[in-house]
Amino acid sequence: MHLSMLRRIQQQLKLASPSTQRQVNELQSQLASVAVQLHDAQRELVATLATAQQQQRSLLDHIERQQQELVQVREQLADAMKRESHNVVQQVEAFLNLQSLWSGQGTPMPPLHGWPVSSDIALHLAELLRTERYDQVIEFGSGSSTLIIARLQQQLGGGRLLTFEHLSKYHEQTTALLQRGGLKESVDLQLAPLASRGGANGREYRYYDCDTALARTAQALRGVSAPKLLVFVDGPPAATGAMARYPALDAVLVHFPAAALHFLLDDYGRQDEKDIVKTWEADLRRAERAYVHTSLPMEKGASMLRIAPANATVYAKPSGGGQV
Repeated sequence: MHLSMLRRIQQQLKLASPSTQRQVNELQSQLASVAVQLHDAQRELVATLATAQQQQRSLLDHIERQQQELVQVREQLADAMKRESHNVVQQVEAFLNLQSLWSGQGTPMPPLHGWPVSSDIALHLAELLRTERYDQVIEFGSGSSTLIIARLQQQLGGGRLLTFEHLSKYHEQTTALLQRGGLKESVDLQLAPLASRGGANGREYRYYDCDTALARTAQALRGVSAPKLLVFVDGPPAATGAMARYPALDAVLVHFPAAALHFLLDDYGRQDEKDIVKTWEADLRRAERAYVHTSLPMEKGASMLRIAPANATVYAKPSGGGQV
């Protein structure tokens, strides 16, 4: 039936006038153009939908990554708060223990946070002084630690303390601290500006002008058999140059080759101080000096190098409760 209708329409078109046929042809052309446009629009719509789906997937992936990062940040914050809380407890406990040592001295304890030494390393210094009974203490960088060492040495019956400070301002402040505590005569506090100094590694540094005082101190110890020295390295500040505290080891080794040396380095939590200790160890191996290195879990980090005298082939563990 449809075929017969189509044939009748075709026959009628053949009988139609030329103008009608033209109109029909134009209509067919327009319909064909519309069909093409519809096809193009359909293709664009499909592409747009695909792009939208891809963007949606990317957004979902981004949201998932953000959620994972938030979980990690939350865990890191929790860990940081836990560590800080533990550190606060440690510092308070150390401060209270120091106060018990300080009680009855007639002067307040110096500040022990920020730039000064922290309570934990101050307490560690006290323990070292009590158990090791050093023949000489050398301190690079003055301040609260100078007063604490001098006071504890006084309580233990006396001891030698040589301290170097490169800035007049802090030299005066430390002098005033010692004066108020009645300890000025107990400390050889040297104003030693930074001067050029060659390191054992062949590089140039700026370090305390300390050789004259170290030589004088070494001469005073000539009568001591197998002297034991504590060297507390807390200066100069890192702002004075890379590996600013590196020359301390070489400066002391030159003047005290026959001594047992305990090198306590503050701020070992910083990369610069870690690099210093690595270089010190390389220097000691090259010089064939026996030593033991210990990393101490302090607030700012600390490192202890226990170095045997130059003639020792192995490091002997200390007696009397000292730590290795």
